[in-house]
Amino acid sequence: MAIVLGACSSGPSPNDATTIAALNIIDSGGIHEIDAAIQQGNVPPTAQTTATHLQTVILLTAWPNELKSQATKLAALLGTLATVLNIDTPDMDKVKEASGYAHAGWHEFSALAWGYLADKAGVKH
Repeated sequence: MAIVLGACSSGPSPNDATTIAALNIIDSGGIHEIDAAIQQGNVPPTAQTTATHLQTVILLTAWPNELKSQATKLAALLGTLATVLNIDTPDMDKVKEASGYAHAGWHEFSALAWGYLADKAGVKH
C-alpha cells in the first residue's frame, strides 16, 4: 500500500512534523483551564511550571518563518505569566492580566499555526 502526499502544495517536510508536535504540546498544555481558574482567583499549583515548560517548547521549536514572530510573542507572554507567579504572594491583578494575555495569545497563535499547516496541506478551513 502506498501513501500519496501529492495533495500538499509544497509537500510535507520534517519541520512540518516538528511544528505539529509542538502545537499539540502547546494546545494540550492547559492554558485555557489555567486562565479560567486564575480569573476566578485560584492559581493552579502547576501554573508557573506549565507556563515555563510551554515557553521552553516554543523557544526550542524550529518554527517556519511565517510563524516565528508570533511564536516569539507567545513565548514572551508565557514568560511574563511565569514571572508574575514566581513570588511567594503573587499580585493577583498582575497574574490575572498576564494569564489573560497568555490565553488570548495562545488562541491567536494556535489558529495562525493550524491555518498555516492547513493551507500547506491544501485543506480548507
